[in-house]
Amino acid sequence: MKKQLRTCFCLFLFVLLVFICITGTAEGQDEEKNWVEQALKAYDAQDYETSLYYFTLLADAGDPNAQYMTASHYFFSRGTEQDFDKAAVYARMSAEQGIPASQSLLAIMYLDGLGVEQNVAKAVEFSQLAADGGDAQAQFLLGWFYDYGIGVDQDIA
Repeated sequence: MKKQLRTCFCLFLFVLLVFICITGTAEGQDEEKNWVEQALKAYDAQDYETSLYYFTLLADAGDPNAQYMTASHYFFSRGTEQDFDKAAVYARMSAEQGIPASQSLLAIMYLDGLGVEQNVAKAVEFSQLAADGGDAQAQFLLGWFYDYGIGVDQDIA
């Protein structure tokens, strides 16, 4: 199950790259635009150390999509050692800004206790948020919760 969930997250990475947005001052926008270009170029070239560097700059500047990408680098150990604690920090920042893929990632982390204390209720909560936001993986996970009665009353209808 974990491998299937992680595989689905990989697919979301490519989709989210298209939606990276920049906010800030006019001067900062040029610099941040360069960071986005560098991050995407490095990611496409599978230079994950460089893409992590630029996504982290953007994430720390408050970009919720970059926060998700940074979380996914740490979660999937791309360009760095796997670090669920750091993945949870960045995923939470992004999830709080309404990014469904981050909410879905955080649901998995709460379900398995990866970087956070295991909490099935929070896993269901974040799955519901992500599913409501259109995240297909979260919709599947939420269905799985209901199908098996995990954290919710069983409902196979």
